[in-house]
Amino acid sequence: MQRAGIALLALAITLGAIEIGMRITGAGDPSQGRGRRSYVGPAEHPDLDYAPRPGARATAGHVRVSINSHGFRDREYERARTPGVARIAVLGDSIAFGSGLPLQETFPKQLEALLAEAGRSTEVLNLGVFGYDVVDEVAFFEQVGAGFQPDLVILGFCINDVGIHSANSRGLGWGQDLEGLGKHSRLARWLLQRRERTLLMQDFHRLNQDDEFSRQYAGSIDSLEGDPEQRSRLADLRAALDAAAAPVPFAEWYASEAKIGRLRHAFARLAELAAKGGFEVLVALIPYLDEQGHQDLYGRAYEIAALEARRAGFEVLSLRDSFSARGAAELRLERAGRPDPLHPNAEGHRLIAEELLSALDPPRS
Repeated sequence: MQRAGIALLALAITLGAIEIGMRITGAGDPSQGRGRRSYVGPAEHPDLDYAPRPGARATAGHVRVSINSHGFRDREYERARTPGVARIAVLGDSIAFGSGLPLQETFPKQLEALLAEAGRSTEVLNLGVFGYDVVDEVAFFEQVGAGFQPDLVILGFCINDVGIHSANSRGLGWGQDLEGLGKHSRLARWLLQRRERTLLMQDFHRLNQDDEFSRQYAGSIDSLEGDPEQRSRLADLRAALDAAAAPVPFAEWYASEAKIGRLRHAFARLAELAAKGGFEVLVALIPYLDEQGHQDLYGRAYEIAALEARRAGFEVLSLRDSFSARGAAELRLERAGRPDPLHPNAEGHRLIAEELLSALDPPRS
């Protein structure tokens, strides 16, 4: 019993020392860890697990995030149109949302500034939400953005937008535990965060398996039957992926009929909304920033997405050549000292805005 007591005392002293060290160094600081959980919550739309909370304020990754009264990350806008002012709505995931960047450095706001410099009075609404796929993005537009009556919708398409990239609804539930723990123990908070990341990664792999994906989203997957051209593209990509010496991140999703069927479903719904609302749609293909010598495979993947967009009646702008010419590796966001191959930095967002400006005809007002 005495040895057990000594062991417990030693453990308590060790844990206490770790806790004190974390508080001295700032590790596990709850003011930096609340992040997304502080400004998202349950969504009203049946296709959405979560959405930004109107009026929420938070710090995420040392960047201030403010959600306006309508529920998207931008300044306040009146729903009623201002005569003589054009309006663009930008849909997308964490790239458009601007994870890791101040709002004014995101490509929607940089585009708005460039249009103003060109003498084109235009409001550019940033409706991007981290973790969304294209079905989510369209549902969020339907819930929040359609009422603003845009002239043009720009959909910023990322390589991971045909799969389930963020199991955030599950993480939101754990966030309540994290908030309570952060008030008492940074060590406990850190341990729970690591457990959360592990479980979210397990969910990521499970949900993206074709059988599970097809079961989860059976109601929002359109059939590719009767489309030999697109099915041939998927089969060719699958054969090329099977011949590759190493896995090619995200490209394999484009060989999945279920995932491309869900993309088709999303584009069809957006086309219906465009016809009803009288706006045009431009799909901007934002490249993966670390193609690792697999340019051909990523090119095939993006062409599959582009074909779906064109068939829905949308314009398509590929940004791969522009990023390659500028040096894609130099345009990646740095996170914790490491380059992020999915998210462009402020200069990358500037490039997206410049290319969009070049592609746009003067918006209708």
